[in-house]
Amino acid sequence: MINTWILNKVEPLIDEPVIILKDPQRMIQLGDFALDAWAQKHGFTMLMCTGNLALRAWYEKFRDDPAIKLLLVDRSRVNAKRPRLFYPDIQARASQGAQLTLSLHAYLVETTGDFLWPQGIIDENRQIAALVLSHLPGMLQAHAHLRTVSPHRFSDSDFYKILFGAVLEINPFEKLTPKQVRRLCIEQYPAFADLARVLSPEVMDLFRGMIHETDYPFNQLLDQNP
Repeated sequence: MINTWILNKVEPLIDEPVIILKDPQRMIQLGDFALDAWAQKHGFTMLMCTGNLALRAWYEKFRDDPAIKLLLVDRSRVNAKRPRLFYPDIQARASQGAQLTLSLHAYLVETTGDFLWPQGIIDENRQIAALVLSHLPGMLQAHAHLRTVSPHRFSDSDFYKILFGAVLEINPFEKLTPKQVRRLCIEQYPAFADLARVLSPEVMDLFRGMIHETDYPFNQLLDQNP
C-alpha cells in the first residue's frame, strides 16, 4: 500500500541521473525491497543512509563514473541528535524536481482525498508517526468511520480517536459495547499501555471517556481491578 505510493513518486524520475528521497519518518522500511527492486530495474545504485561516514564510503567508490545513476534515500531525522546527512555535491547533480521529501501526512491526504489531516501532529511527533505508520490500514478504516459520522469535521480529538481506533481495532466514533470494553481493558491492555506511553494524559482522557460512557459495571474496568 505505502510502497505503491512511494513508487508512484519516483516512477516519473526514471530518466534522472540522481534522485534524492528524504525520508525523515522512515516510511521506507529496512528489509522491504520494493524500492530496491525498482532501482535495480531502472539501473539505479541505491544508497540508504543515516550517517555521513557510510554515505561517503559508498559514494566515493563511483562518484566519478558518469554512467552510474544514483538513488539516495536520506533517513536523517528532523531535529535528530546525530548530525543530518550533508551532501551538497550530490544535491548539485540532482534537479530540483528529483529531490523529494516523503511525508506521512502527504500519504494520508493523497490516499483519502482529505486535506484536513492535522499535519503538525503527524509530521512533528516521531512516536505518533511511528504508531500511525505501523497501523496504516486501521487509520484508513477509522478515518472512514469519522466520515460516516461527519463529512467535514476533523478536530485534533478526532485524529486521536482515529489513532485509538487503529491501534485498538475498534470504531472509535460509536458507543462501545460491554464486550468491546472487556476486551479493551483486559485482553488489549498492553496496547492501551503503549498508547499511554506516547500520548499525553489529556489525550488519554478521551479514551477513558469512551470507556466511561458504557454501561455499569463495565465502565469501571479501566480504573478498578477487573
